[in-house]
Amino acid sequence: MTFKEIIEDNCDRNCKNQWWPRFAYHYTDIENALTIIERHMLFSRTLAIEEKVMVNDNANTNVIQNTGDAVNFVRLYFRPLTPTQYRNEGFKHPDLQYHQKNNANVPVPVFFVFDLCHMLESIEGIVFSEMGQAGYGSPRFSTIEEFSKLNFKMIYSNGKMSNPDLEKRYRHAEILIPEKLDIDSCLTNIVCRSESEKKTLLNLLRERSKDAYLKYKNKIAIIKHGDMFYKNGLAIEDCIFNGKDIFITLMGTRAKTEYAMKEKKDGEHLRKLKAQIQISWLLQDNTKIIAGKRDFDMDYESPTFYTIPNVDVPTGARSIFVKIWVENKLICYMTQHLSPAAII
Repeated sequence: MTFKEIIEDNCDRNCKNQWWPRFAYHYTDIENALTIIERHMLFSRTLAIEEKVMVNDNANTNVIQNTGDAVNFVRLYFRPLTPTQYRNEGFKHPDLQYHQKNNANVPVPVFFVFDLCHMLESIEGIVFSEMGQAGYGSPRFSTIEEFSKLNFKMIYSNGKMSNPDLEKRYRHAEILIPEKLDIDSCLTNIVCRSESEKKTLLNLLRERSKDAYLKYKNKIAIIKHGDMFYKNGLAIEDCIFNGKDIFITLMGTRAKTEYAMKEKKDGEHLRKLKAQIQISWLLQDNTKIIAGKRDFDMDYESPTFYTIPNVDVPTGARSIFVKIWVENKLICYMTQHLSPAAII
């Protein structure tokens, strides 16, 4: 059999989410994603630290310490929705019990999605493991015969686990590439969780590198079905300026409510979060004005909307730029051209 034949068989027989097996997945925070796109390069943890390109640390330090030499490899998963992603996807309230124990944090998650078959056939030194490397040290393999013997039913299993200790290890099965990966070699898409977060990534990228924006903007997409993100943390659904007020809508999901109920102390209402909004303007003559920041409180447990009232529009403004931080984590960047009524 070939790698392609094995992958197609996995799509047909070993995975309910039939598109999963065709790809390899690198999961990170939006701040790291920007650097990866700008450099068009994924680095091992060791190189990322040496090159000073790791802006946000996705990994739990306690787990990394038990990972051995895997830190010298670019690490990808065979599938999304890993147990680690369940814990660190999205902004989690700092007072939730697991968050207090786990220093990893991915406030705005982004997936780099690669063609798995092309990767296995073309990248020198690539290896893979049936279980995760972090804390487990699962054996590594490289041949087609070894690939065919992996327990893909367990790797691609999803939903509730009957034997969590074992099944978590399979769900963290990895693909490892020595030192670095030029993403252009096999990238298919860069996937965001929502339209708001896609706009945030595009706006940040355009601001930092117009060349990278033009090169990758058509690969940045959202996924509309629920088999890639847990959506169990705080996120902004939308941010709109109506010419007078800014309306911020939070994403309300059952998964977020259930996660908070499970992780907080009985009877506790989580403290309100410290949020901050920065408003900037682009004038007709291309001058940019930063109007300053406003602080406000955000209720983690009550999905709702917030209004920033009575926003003064400077004379000659043609666009508004809005950045929102929660507990010093950037989670939204909205841009909007002003209507004639707002300019007058």
